[in-house]
Amino acid sequence: MALAPIPLVSGMTRVTRAWVIDTDSGTEHEVGVTTADVTVDRKSECRRALTATIGDDVDPALLSAPHRLRIQSGYRVGGRDVLAPLAHVRLGKRSRTPLGLWQVSGTSFESLVRGARFAVPRRVEGSAVAAIAALIREAVPWATVVISTTRDIHLPGSGLVFPRERLEAIVGREESLATAVGVDVYCDGDGQFVIADPPSLASQAWDTRGFVSDWSESVDPSGVVNSWVVSTDHPDVDPTRGIADDNDTWSPTRIARWGMAREFLSSPVLSSEAEALRAAATLLDGSRGVRVDMDLTTPPNPWADVTEPVTAVGSGGAGTFLLDRLTHRVSHDLNEQLSMSAAGRRVSLA
Repeated sequence: MALAPIPLVSGMTRVTRAWVIDTDSGTEHEVGVTTADVTVDRKSECRRALTATIGDDVDPALLSAPHRLRIQSGYRVGGRDVLAPLAHVRLGKRSRTPLGLWQVSGTSFESLVRGARFAVPRRVEGSAVAAIAALIREAVPWATVVISTTRDIHLPGSGLVFPRERLEAIVGREESLATAVGVDVYCDGDGQFVIADPPSLASQAWDTRGFVSDWSESVDPSGVVNSWVVSTDHPDVDPTRGIADDNDTWSPTRIARWGMAREFLSSPVLSSEAEALRAAATLLDGSRGVRVDMDLTTPPNPWADVTEPVTAVGSGGAGTFLLDRLTHRVSHDLNEQLSMSAAGRRVSLA
């Protein structure tokens, strides 16, 4: 959710709350957080990564795996706290500062799926979305899996065999179930696994005009792909293919303006031209556009995520961006000037 449920204005009182969760008992212990950075990255195996400095009011035995940390941030408005879930992660490294505070890191629960590799090759059949959900629940039995898409495909023939890597079978960049279906699979701020449509310009954009204080742009021509050719590659399926080209009139990387930058994918998961076309379109949405880095002034928007477009004004004028990475920073120091940093792709000049 990119749009905050309350108007964001300078001078609002910031609020951060965090809990350490004892995996053995399920008990939640509220802890004091001095500072925390939560990075949300669409291109990372683990969608959310957290680093935090925590006070000494907690049993240090709870500050490392397999225990978990949940953090929320927001504002106090009219005597009530309005909070957004930033992260629910499995704790990782732990160290102590000279002042006696604890520094911890953690990653979202895709790390548990990654660790649960197949002991023997796994055959997957039937609905691809049902298979994604089943593979997640098998690795993380207590996980909540939210399916918020109507997209799905039926795996061709006798199904597909994945030799070893569970996470790559689900969300790998090429021969994965998510790529073939054209869905985004990730952990949200509450720690739920979500199977959803990928970000698109059809979503309501977060308008950051008035928030941007600093702007830098970098363009790497080798990083742009504005045409995808996706073909089927299964012995039980007649060969077919789908092509998606960036011909959007307002796209800065449309072929007529940028030139052709084409890539290919052959997937055994696909069984029809329609499926190949949808997979090509999904890949194109994730590879077209000019890369942009931006810093946003306060007040930070803890509800912002990488699942909705952002409207902003930079050196090239107004545009619409699809974010690939977003970093939230929280602090107990109410006098600290906070900022948000983001990296995305300028996908519309309008």
